[in-house]
Amino acid sequence: MLQFAHPTGVQAVLDKLDVFLQFAAYNEDALDPAELVAITSSDAVAVHLPVGSAHVAAMPVVLRLVKRLGAKVVVFVDRGCDRTELPFATHLLQAFQSCVSLLDSVDAVGGANAEAVGKIERFMDKPPPLPWRTMLVSAGFVPVQASTFAESQVEALLKRIALMEFCVEKRGGMLCFYWQRGELVFVSAWQC
Repeated sequence: MLQFAHPTGVQAVLDKLDVFLQFAAYNEDALDPAELVAITSSDAVAVHLPVGSAHVAAMPVVLRLVKRLGAKVVVFVDRGCDRTELPFATHLLQAFQSCVSLLDSVDAVGGANAEAVGKIERFMDKPPPLPWRTMLVSAGFVPVQASTFAESQVEALLKRIALMEFCVEKRGGMLCFYWQRGELVFVSAWQC
């Protein structure tokens, strides 16, 4: 996943497909709206917004900004431990199982040193996210089905890893990534 997510990995795929893509990343805390003036009506804008990436108070502002951008699609990545819609006891068990699955999958892919495990633990130890699905719907966003291109990218990734313990399934328009039947990540797409 990391090689594909690296800019040169994305560029290689785009070169093969003969597609032009310009990537811009913004920090919402330091965002100057004047920087967005260069976006034209013919530009196709996609936004990647990980669940829990914005502070509680900033989320409505971020969603308004995304709508102002006229994004064609908004992609959300929901970790298995972020399932706050579950009852507390079930959520606690789900979060624990998700973290165990994540660490087991890291070990299976090639082992992890203490520094890498520490980074993962710090990443996973965050306050619970907002009920973001409800917030998105109330802000006027509509969930869309995962594209066949996204599904084929996931299948290619699974073939590249070549471990039978990883699997992906479609559930309610989301792509669900599992390690030994333990939830790792859910990816969903939304339109403004």
